[in-house]
Amino acid sequence: MSLIQFSLFFFIIFLHNSKTVTSSTSFIAPITRDPSTELYIITISFKTPLQSTNLLLDLGAKFTWIDCTPDSYTSTTHRYIPCGTNLCASLTSLACSNCFRPTGPGCHNNSCALFPENPVIKNTVVAQALIDYFALNVTDGRNPGQLGVVPDFVASCSDNSLLRGLPDGVSGLAGLGRSNYSLPAQVSY
Repeated sequence: MSLIQFSLFFFIIFLHNSKTVTSSTSFIAPITRDPSTELYIITISFKTPLQSTNLLLDLGAKFTWIDCTPDSYTSTTHRYIPCGTNLCASLTSLACSNCFRPTGPGCHNNSCALFPENPVIKNTVVAQALIDYFALNVTDGRNPGQLGVVPDFVASCSDNSLLRGLPDGVSGLAGLGRSNYSLPAQVSY
């Protein structure tokens, strides 16, 4: 069975801090169905430099999470979210996290902790929240192809144990649930 290709449109009124997006612009992203699992995957760009990243679509997840193991996450723009900040409080974090490896994505002391879940195997881990660049193609209805960048996209790091049971080539999960930090909420204002 071949992959079924869809386009996902995120209609937005305007996008904060982006010069490439106007009030009549929509984000578009390819969505494919994995033939072996029947799960849907969205392809986005993430990190700096921007890297094509496949994420499992989850209609109920409140935030996006991505594998941040040191060999899989390289970005010059990632920032961690310190505990006790307003941003950490708005994420309804229940814990602070410390790390005993070299500092990097997913490894900072006094970092805002989240609990990403793999919806297939129903496993949850304690992971650190981070901010990094996120991008999707944009269109005004006539001219697709330009990238619209969200420079302060909030996500959760995870380790590769949460990738078990997910389709091959997936690096995390795109949360589409009701939350101020779901993917649609962060690309629309």
